[in-house]
Amino acid sequence: MILKTKIVQDKYLDSVKLMLISKELRQQDGVLDAVAILANKENREILAATEMLVEEIKAAKETDIVIVIKAKTEDKAKAALDMAEQLLKTPSPSQSSSQRPVRNISSAIKSMDGANFCLISVAGKYAAREAEQALDKGLHVMVFSDNVSIADELRLKQKALKKGLLMMGPDCGTAIVNGCPLGFANAVPSGEIGIVSAAGTGLQELSVAIANRGCGISQALGTGGRDGKKAIGGIMLSSGLDYLIHDPKTKVIVMIAKTPDAEVREQLWQQISTTDKPVIVSFLQAVEHPKHENLHYHVSLEECAAKACSILTKVPDPVDAQDLAPLSLAPKRKYLMGLYSGGTCVTRRNSSIIRSWQLCQK
Repeated sequence: MILKTKIVQDKYLDSVKLMLISKELRQQDGVLDAVAILANKENREILAATEMLVEEIKAAKETDIVIVIKAKTEDKAKAALDMAEQLLKTPSPSQSSSQRPVRNISSAIKSMDGANFCLISVAGKYAAREAEQALDKGLHVMVFSDNVSIADELRLKQKALKKGLLMMGPDCGTAIVNGCPLGFANAVPSGEIGIVSAAGTGLQELSVAIANRGCGISQALGTGGRDGKKAIGGIMLSSGLDYLIHDPKTKVIVMIAKTPDAEVREQLWQQISTTDKPVIVSFLQAVEHPKHENLHYHVSLEECAAKACSILTKVPDPVDAQDLAPLSLAPKRKYLMGLYSGGTCVTRRNSSIIRSWQLCQK
């Protein structure tokens, strides 16, 4: 096995572009693993965990890009390294040859007349500063970056709320705004079901499950996973819910999140009671909830999609009507294996898996 690396200085690419480059490198013949990544503290820890933190990287600055190739032979490693350098120079498909790169938000606004939305994907230590500048310019903001302090998140969301702006994130990986997929969103049809979600992979799964049933999305607003914590107070969950309640294009609302703190849940239940629109909620576990006529609670994303589509189309869905029984176990079975993706357990039998796993432990 051969391990080769290169440090690239004085160049910035966002994390999505770097992830796509890494993916392409891993697909090359003879390459066992490959990564193109910023050399910040958090990413060095990732490299160390995968045994790819080579000695040369320790001298890199946090703003440098490092390329690490693990290959079967010297020739394969060198070829992949050469390819990585070329990919780093290749502009994104959306960037025309006539476009000049911009260095700050003010320049970007001047070059894109009428822009009102800013997606931020920089190292976490700089993300709050950039988000604040964007909000001050009157832009809606989606912060893809993570490693932003919870104090900065609260301050930025409070500022956005006062200005009537969205502040999705930090660590908001997925959203669909006016039909435009952002981050790791899937391309799905436009429609009349609105989503507000603190779970990025959950939003992806839910939007696809809705599309697979022939329905579409009006808006899918991400909030970042910490929004439901008491320290943040559900600011963007509440703001996104309010928008969907008053949006004439949204006929059915779905809200998903890891279980918010009790105070946030009470606030959301109260808000749901103020609308006649059907609201389907999933906090991915059974929780006590009020018996509002328009509130439908499910513990799986598949059931949420089924319920939303059946309400919208007035056609019963088999999954919506199905009572998912716990998984049965053979008498001598000792282990249960599960496959999970991202931060959210997306299987429609997640509650049954948890119950069965508890049985396995006894």
